[in-house]
Amino acid sequence: MFSVQCSVAVERFAFGKADNSFQIVGCHWNCFAVKRFTNQKSKNMSVLKFNESMPEIVRDGLERRIIYTPDLMTVIVDFSDGPWAEAEPFHSHPHEQTSYVASGEIMFYCEGEQEQYLQAGDMFSAASNQKHTIRLLTPKARLIDSFNPIRQEFIK
Repeated sequence: MFSVQCSVAVERFAFGKADNSFQIVGCHWNCFAVKRFTNQKSKNMSVLKFNESMPEIVRDGLERRIIYTPDLMTVIVDFSDGPWAEAEPFHSHPHEQTSYVASGEIMFYCEGEQEQYLQAGDMFSAASNQKHTIRLLTPKARLIDSFNPIRQEFIK
């Protein structure tokens, strides 16, 4: 949910058999996506298995896992440093965003809107360039964020 600027080379490892090959693409944050590729462009798939992946540690109490296609990015964001006395600073980005609260409770703040108490099962959205933020109300929370277009700064 919160961006971190970084420019580190991406490591690539390839393996496979017969006509199919697999490529693990990892960045310095230890986030991984597995991509199967063949000679046919229409047979691409990406898989991220939670228990087999290493999260990106954004900061103490905040980690994420990322999967994406050319036009859509989904990010699992795990918070473990709550509850917070205050909200994070407002931020905005040119990407449209939807978020699903998978666990925990948060207060959602969005420019021009009343604050909203959200709990597991609730969702919110932020339009392109709309300022927004959250305040964690429970010790832990998990958000599932989707972005269009993808957040290139997350995968450098």
